[in-house]
Amino acid sequence: MKDFKDIQKNDGSLSLNESARRIGIVQRRNEVIPGRFYSFRAQVEVPSLTEEIVREISGKNYMDLSPVGLLLFHDNWKETALVLNLKAMPPRASAKILEAYWKFSQLNGLNNLFDKDGALRSIEERRLIDQRFYLITPSALSTILGVNNLNYAINKYNMDQILEARLIDWDNFGMLVNPALTIEGMFPDPINLAVVWEDFLTNTLS
Repeated sequence: MKDFKDIQKNDGSLSLNESARRIGIVQRRNEVIPGRFYSFRAQVEVPSLTEEIVREISGKNYMDLSPVGLLLFHDNWKETALVLNLKAMPPRASAKILEAYWKFSQLNGLNNLFDKDGALRSIEERRLIDQRFYLITPSALSTILGVNNLNYAINKYNMDQILEARLIDWDNFGMLVNPALTIEGMFPDPINLAVVWEDFLTNTLS
């Protein structure tokens, strides 16, 4: 299979949400598994998402009802989704994280998901193949990346809030790298994405 430098990248052709709509594979709730990248469409039961309500619900200065990112492992993952949201961080930071995760996954079983010709095995076949990198936790990923934590970009959702899930599969991994910018699904509206990114860097590196 290819090294990270050799896979075709997005490089501004589509936003993450646009990519998910084009190449994302719709998944039922029982098909959503940690260690993979998903686009989620979520809902919250509040009349309006003002700045105050966003902070109250999310504990952050933003909320994203259309996150795209890595579903992380934890003991209660079947009921609560923890998503490392690539939209909540600067593209250069997300590109570094994606490269590190690709390399980490290669060292921990990713190659087994491809056949001898380098083609990705079917989803049905891969469901029977457990790999160590599927069990990546927030703290383990922070350790791999050498940062204090990634909490500011980790969004929490009750699985009952998820209206739609789309898998961005490994053969389209490069579409996550350096995407076109978007604030689709992000609140409050209007939102200052530069401030969200600055807060991410401050919280991650401090």
